Amino acid sequence: MNLAFDAEVRALELAAATARRSREQAHDRIVLAFRDQLQRLGPGPSDDDLQSFARLALVEQALRTEFGRAVVLAEELRTAELTQ
Repeated sequence: MNLAFDAEVRALELAAATARRSREQAHDRIVLAFRDQLQRLGPGPSDDDLQSFARLALVEQALRTEFGRAVVLAEELRTAELTQ
């Protein structure tokens, strides 16, 4: 078992989870801003809010993709170790 690689996989998993939470929080802020706009209580979300949300979504997707690849590679390494 490669402990360093397992730690890297775990770090990717945590980073992806953090990115997901950040994106969800940004989404919630945007929804509230649109709600305020509809109720004439505020201007709605700013362009910066929307662009930040888009960037967070891209980062989240990239981290999830990399985590998925790392999980597959970890499984392949474990299988290779067992067959040696």
